This record gives sequence, structure tokens and C-alpha cells, in this order.
Amino acid sequence: MENISLDKALKIAGQFMNENTIGVEIECYHPKMRGCYTRSDQKVAGVKIAEEIDRETNLRCIYKGYSHLVIGAWKVVTDGSLGDGGLEIVSPPLKPVQLFKDLAVLLPYLESVGVTVNRSCSVHMHHDAKRLKNHPKRLQYFLNHVVKNENNFDMLVAESRRSSRWALSNQSELDVLIGDPSGSWSNDLGVHQSPNGHYIGSEGRGDARYRKWNFHSLALYGTLENRQHGGSLDFSKYVIWAMLTQGMLSRCTREVKKTTGYQNPMHNLLLSTGLVKTNEEKKLEPINDLASDVIDWIKCRMTGLGFGDKCPKTVPVAYKHLERVEFDHGVYVFCKGVGLVPFEAWEIMLRETMESMMIP
Repeated sequence: MENISLDKALKIAGQFMNENTIGVEIECYHPKMRGCYTRSDQKVAGVKIAEEIDRETNLRCIYKGYSHLVIGAWKVVTDGSLGDGGLEIVSPPLKPVQLFKDLAVLLPYLESVGVTVNRSCSVHMHHDAKRLKNHPKRLQYFLNHVVKNENNFDMLVAESRRSSRWALSNQSELDVLIGDPSGSWSNDLGVHQSPNGHYIGSEGRGDARYRKWNFHSLALYGTLENRQHGGSLDFSKYVIWAMLTQGMLSRCTREVKKTTGYQNPMHNLLLSTGLVKTNEEKKLEPINDLASDVIDWIKCRMTGLGFGDKCPKTVPVAYKHLERVEFDHGVYVFCKGVGLVPFEAWEIMLRETMESMMIP
């Protein structure tokens, strides 16, 4: 599976994303923060970390302690949930093109200085959703869309992120989260302040926000926050996740019917994101080579996590290159435009192709 280059990421932003801003929170462990248990020690280390990021990456970065203030620069903040050495590196709200440019510089730098992530870490993405304020009906459409596509996003993350204490399913909120703004438990946006008995509180810090999609950030920041992705310093994962999650919001301007117990197949998500179209033969076809590359990445990710049988079936394009890929559960051949094929099946396909080309 090829990594996504910055050049390709910028093309993805230009073709499959809009200019609504995204804010990223990167939970991680920094060696300079190890052993810093007091606020004063954390401040000394945090200031140094922010200054080094600012100097070495040319990204304006400030240490802010424990803060949820939105500022016009990257910031380093503490995170008590991570324990010794843990912190968050948080972006300002950025359009996708600038976000990808910043991440392409920041993530390799963090790796180079020994920053690490583990299963305690996560990546949160705040998507600008101010246009949905005062539109409870569209918020409900979005919630319907989220619940219908939960399995699709689960197939792109590690098992620990499919049902996490900090990012629970939104399914139980389907019938209770969005309602009449005049209701006794709703805010003026129509978001229930205690869905199923989980309180959010006046400052939005209650456990009601611990869902894969946090709707309570809309009142505080004008955003809808995705909390599901595991900790990562992999640029490609940020690009694909940003594209897919932003695409989810774009869909909610049109009606999405509420259905209980139904999960969209992955090809429906790709259709709604604009990566594929249905051709004259009623088969799914990537709209261009860039879309084919993105779909190949998604197929590889799904297969690597054990969901190869759930991969979307798309029309093959010319075989541009082959690559042997090994997972714990088997060996595959990666073929551009097709995705991952079990090695034994590839040998059969190759033999049949060669036999069909032989002159009788």
C-alpha cells in the first residue's frame, strides 16, 4: 500500500473536499514531558516543546497548558487522561489544503524527536458545522448518516477504536439526541443535553461527548467532532480520515432517512463521497485515477484489518503495478485498480490470463 504524498493529498483536497475548516487534535507522548507531574514542570517542558516545533517546522506553536481556547496557531496542551508524558498538539481551524501542508511537515518532525502513540491515544477532528446551527432537521439527517455508516468507519480503524470508552457508538442516540429546540432538555440548537442520562454540562465537558461523533461541540465551537480514530503519526491516515469525515457532513444537506439496524455497504459511502459512479453496466467505477488510488488505499486498509471480504467491488482499471503485501493472516498481491488479491487466487488469475493469450 503506497503512502499518500503531499502532492496527492493536495489533489484529494482539491477534488474531493470543500474549503470548510478542520481542527485536528493529536494525542501523543513526548519524551520531554516524561516525569513532569506538577503544573510548573509541565509548563517548562511544554514551552520548550512548543518553541522547538515553532523553530524546526516554521509552524507557529504556543504552549497553553490545560486549555480549550481556540487560537490562530498550533498549540501544545496537557491531557491528564494520557498519564506520564502525554500531551495534545492541536491545530487551529484550517482549510484542508493548509491542514495537509502543515501535517506533512509536523508529523515527520514529531517522529524524528521520539514522539510516540499507543492505544490510549486518539486523533480528534473538528469539522466546521456552523451552517447546521438552527437546522435540527439537518442535524438529524447527519446523525442518521453517521449511524448507517458506523460499520464502514469501524472497518478502517483498529479493534480498540470500534467501541472505546472515549468514543462510543452513536446508535443508542438515534431517537433521542436531536429534538425540538424548545424542549426542556434541548439547547437552542435542538441537541439534547442529557441523552440517555449522559450529561454534557454547561461547559460541554460531560461524558455525553464521548461518542464517535460529538454533537455537543456544535454549541461551543460551531463544529461536529469525530473522536474515533486511534493515535497516529501516519500522514496518509489523516488525509483519508479527513476526506471521509468531511464528506459525511456534506451529505446531510439532503434527506437521509432514519433506519434502525441497517448498515450501508462501503460502496455507498464511496458514492456519497463522490469517489465512484455507476457506469452503464450498473457497476461501480472510480471517477478518475486519483479516486482509484484513494479506493485502493481504503481496500488495503480494510484487508489489513481483516475485512477483505467487505471491500467494495469496483471496475478494474489497467494493471499499473503489482506489489506483494504480507499480513499476519496471509499473503496478498496488490494490483492497482483491483486492490488486494490473495496470493493463491492471483496465481490462478495469472495462469488463466496467460492461457487465454496463447495462440491456438
